[in-house]
Amino acid sequence: MTNQSRQISLSLIAKYISIAFALIVLIDTYWPGTSYHSIIENIETTYEPHFNAGGAGHYSHALVTSKHRFYIDEKTKESLSIGENIDYRISLLFKEVQDYATEKESFKSSSLRLFTGTITPLLAIIIMLFSFKMPEKLSILVFVFQAGLLADAIYLIY
Repeated sequence: MTNQSRQISLSLIAKYISIAFALIVLIDTYWPGTSYHSIIENIETTYEPHFNAGGAGHYSHALVTSKHRFYIDEKTKESLSIGENIDYRISLLFKEVQDYATEKESFKSSSLRLFTGTITPLLAIIIMLFSFKMPEKLSILVFVFQAGLLADAIYLIY
């Protein structure tokens, strides 16, 4: 087996693994997760400083129930109250919050979850499929999206 054929087979395997992982992320994002009904026990607000020359920071907000703790945005925080009933769904594989609702209002998952669960995997699949027809022209783009999927995996696992 020559170096070139070994390199081609490794890149082909990497493409198939990338497509498989992207499909797993898409399925986990849209497959209905486990539903929970709970009471909001606490809404934590934490100041997180930026360690840079500007020195500013931001506040992050987490909703706490008896079984889970997940981050929410500031607008959502303002419309929720401690002791309120909440229904939410957690994805099966990566344990990400898919959506949540109170008696007053329903909320979708964050825009970051939309990006990591939909946009990145879909673009990666499209690029990988096109790269089978034009491997030389898309090799850099394939590498960029494989790195993006690796970053996506790290985000979803941790």
